[in-house]
Amino acid sequence: MVGYKELAQYDVFSIEDEKKLTHNNVKTAYSLLDRLMKKDLVKKIRKKSILVLILQQVK
Repeated sequence: MVGYKELAQYDVFSIEDEKKLTHNNVKTAYSLLDRLMKKDLVKKIRKKSILVLILQQVK
């Protein structure tokens, strides 16, 4: 999955970290976050912090 491998390097990341992956495109960053949350790969733990759940190795 695009973006997940890069975010899996973090235990916890913020939307600012995610924006770096999407070249400061806020809409794409939130879209990526939404897809990952729907697949239970990440979980929001605070308003500005997201926890990465390593459920399986993504190839």
